[in-house]
Amino acid sequence: MIRFKTTGLSLLGAAGAVGLSAAPALAHEGDIGLQNIGGAFSTWLVEEVGGVEIFAEPERVFGVEMGPGGRIDDPGFYTDGVAAVGLDGVALSFVLEGRLREWNGTEFVDSTNTMDAELEFGPSVTTSSDGSDVAGFVFENIGGAFDTHLDFVLGSDDVGIFALQMRLVDDNGGLDDSRSFWISFNNGDEEEAHEESIEWLVANVPAPGAVASLLFGGALVGGRRRRNG
Repeated sequence: MIRFKTTGLSLLGAAGAVGLSAAPALAHEGDIGLQNIGGAFSTWLVEEVGGVEIFAEPERVFGVEMGPGGRIDDPGFYTDGVAAVGLDGVALSFVLEGRLREWNGTEFVDSTNTMDAELEFGPSVTTSSDGSDVAGFVFENIGGAFDTHLDFVLGSDDVGIFALQMRLVDDNGGLDDSRSFWISFNNGDEEEAHEESIEWLVANVPAPGAVASLLFGGALVGGRRRRNG
């Protein structure tokens, strides 16, 4: 699997391998790093420096090149032994927020397509068609360092760029939810267009405390670049 970065964010690429949910032994560059910051999940960009995976910076926008069949098991979710101390006992789950969105060349708009988040031979949930949130499922009971992956599966073979909005949840109630974060999935579209879609997301991520759904509700937070985890 080829991985590269663009626009200062994470952009993962797939070449010839269908995404599977079996997690590799080590984190990959571009995975979503998790920490406990102030009693809440915080999402970070994972980068490789000198052969070592590190938490590079807080991040809320990630990018992925989808594999064959419109599926991919990236980005993964990762924490190292140090960060895991603050996450011990967490039942890691998630929420799919609102509808899947599709890039129209200028902005992301509501899509008629859907996306599944699933575990191989396990549970699966699908983005809503009415804009409501969809509760996910526990995919990691944290008891130390981990690197775990969901499968993300597009509901059709449509070529395009799709944005999924999520937040992370502790089903045990010990941690507050993460802020909303976004993954831009490129299913066979031009790489330049994918980079533009990621730049748009970065510029329009709501500031902390703002209503996240405003990003796609016609009241954009234009020109604001937020990277807080």
